[in-house]
Amino acid sequence: MWDPLCHWESVPDIGGDTVLVCEGRIDSMKAEILFFDGCPNWVEAAERVRAAATMIGRTDIEIAFWRIESGAEAAASPFAGSPTILIDGVDAFVDAVQVDQLACRVYRTETGLSGLPTINQLADALRGRS
Repeated sequence: MWDPLCHWESVPDIGGDTVLVCEGRIDSMKAEILFFDGCPNWVEAAERVRAAATMIGRTDIEIAFWRIESGAEAAASPFAGSPTILIDGVDAFVDAVQVDQLACRVYRTETGLSGLPTINQLADALRGRS
C-alpha cells in the first residue's frame, strides 16, 4: 500500500528486481531521554512524553534512552541534566543549559521547580516540533 509520508528506498529483492521499501515515515518523531543511573525521574519522563504525544495525537513517537555514564560523556552530548528530553535531536526546552557532569535537571513548571516537565509542557514542545 502506498504511503505518501514514507521515505521510499529502492532495494534489490532476491530475484534481482528492484522493489520500493518504506524506510521510515517522513513525519515520524523521535524522543530521547538522556539520564544517568542515579536519576529518579527518567522512567517517568518517558511516561510523560508518551502521554503528551498521545494528547496531541502523535502515537507514532519513538522513545529511546541514552544513559550518560561520565562527565566526559555529558560534556560531549546535549546533556542538560537528568532527565534531558530531546525531540528529533534537539532539547525540548529552549532554556536548556548543557552540563559537563552527572547532575539532576530542574524544570520550571506552573507549580514551581520540579524534576520533570508537566505533560502539558511536553505537549507544547511536541506541537512545536510537529
